[in-house]
Amino acid sequence: MPRLSNKRRERFARLIAMDASPVEAAKKAGYVDVHGHRAKARMRMPEVAERIAELKRNAGRRIQRLDPVIHVLMRAAEAAIALRSAAALTSARGLLIEAARLKQILAATPAAARRVADDDDAEMTEAEWLAAFAPKPVDQP
Repeated sequence: MPRLSNKRRERFARLIAMDASPVEAAKKAGYVDVHGHRAKARMRMPEVAERIAELKRNAGRRIQRLDPVIHVLMRAAEAAIALRSAAALTSARGLLIEAARLKQILAATPAAARRVADDDDAEMTEAEWLAAFAPKPVDQP
């Protein structure tokens, strides 16, 4: 499902997917009527409920993909250390720092999901990403 066309509803769905309360999500999304019953009704709107479910699924998949990345970073750092040059050691340091950062994200999954979903432009569905970045066919005469 692509982003919701209504920016407030999209923001509301992202905040709910990050485990914000309905009232808190409504306030942060810019709604004036943030009473509990109105916020909960907004959550039950079919398009919003579907978007919330999709965002939660995507957050889980994104976090699961960190383990292989961490493994590759560690192997690359080990290979760089084996070279024993100043440039290789500098590279290894950067790789180890990135691996440590990713391990922290993996350990704090809910916090990571909050940081990513808090940015309106950070989340793309697979269909949106393919539409924007997939190779385009080349016209051949």
